[in-house]
Parts: sequence; structure tokens; C-alpha cells
Amino acid sequence: MDILSSQVAVLAGQNPFLAYFIIYLAIIFLGNLGAFAALWVAFQGALGAWGVPLTLIAGYCANLSGDALWYGMGRWLRSTRLGNWIKRRAPHHEKIEAHITQRGRRWMLFAKFAYGSNFPIIFTIGWTRMDFRSFFRRAMLAAAIWLPVILGLSYGLYSGLAPLAAAISTLKDFELLFLAALALFIIIQFALARAFGKIFGRNNGENAEIPMT
Repeated sequence: MDILSSQVAVLAGQNPFLAYFIIYLAIIFLGNLGAFAALWVAFQGALGAWGVPLTLIAGYCANLSGDALWYGMGRWLRSTRLGNWIKRRAPHHEKIEAHITQRGRRWMLFAKFAYGSNFPIIFTIGWTRMDFRSFFRRAMLAAAIWLPVILGLSYGLYSGLAPLAAAISTLKDFELLFLAALALFIIIQFALARAFGKIFGRNNGENAEIPMT
């Protein structure tokens, strides 16, 4: 991770646009892990004085872009030959589709914190042809809630482990420290996702089920 920070610092100094574009793509395709890694590097100062706020802007834009991409993919695929093939062979697709149609807006926030669920949930929302304006308003709200939570978690883990990082002298130990922080980050995300799931379950008056494809 120390080498990565050095490389990012060099890239940010030579071509800031490319550095943030890579962060933007990483968050779209890696989700919260990409956001955590980018913020970790930004906290180290590798992206300069404006690294953290610019990373947050890139993260918010990437989050919305990713949601729009998965939504558009689901909406377009439904009417294709491949979509018909999926409908014939996907188990319980009608039940999942009905669930998303009824409660999809609630699950958009849950999807931000349950790692691996954002793509199937947003894809299925697009598959059900939710009105795009309604979807995008919800996506903007979910991203606005997601961003400070991710920032807080990332900063809390970084600041908590920073004293330990200062005592580390080998690259291998730096890498292990980052992996430990990443594991804690994932565990906390799952705890948040379960809390959201329980809240949704109470609001629905029944046990909430996570819609997955």
C-alpha cells in the first residue's frame, strides 16, 4: 500500500485528471472497497491538499454513474433475447420482481452497504422498469447518505490505525495493516446492512428479505 500511495502521488502530480478518473472507475466497479482504498490513499496525502474533498466528489459521481449503468443495463436487457432466456431459467424471478416493484426504493439504501448487493438490486430495479426520474432521485438521496458514512468509517479506521502505521518499518507489514483495515471495513458494512434490513423489516410489518438475482 505504501508503494501504491507513492505511485498515486506521482500520477496525481503529473496528471490529476487521470488519477481521479481511475478512482472514479474503481468506485464504479469495486464499489465501497474502491472508495475505501481511494480515501485511505487520500488521507495519507498522496493526492495533495485537496485529495479528500476531490475523492468525495469523484465517489459521489461514481456512485450515481454506477447506479445509472446497472439500472440501464437491467432496463435494456429485459426486452432482449438474452433477457427472455434469463426469465425462463432464473428461479423465482417473478417473486423477486414483485418484491422489487413493491419495496425497491427502500432497498436502494440497503444496497449501498451490503457488499455485493448493489449490482443485483439496482439491476433488478431497472429490469422492473421503474420510472427513471423516480429512480435517480432515490439514487441521489442514497448516495448522499452513503458518502458521509463511508467517509466516517474510512477516517475512523485510518486514524485509529495511524499510530500503528507509524511504527511499521516494512512494506509487508504495511500491506497487512491495510488488509486488516479492509476486513474491519467490510465487517462494519455488513453490520450496517443488517441494521438497515431490520429497520426495513419493521417498517414493512414483516421479515424483510434481501432481493438477490
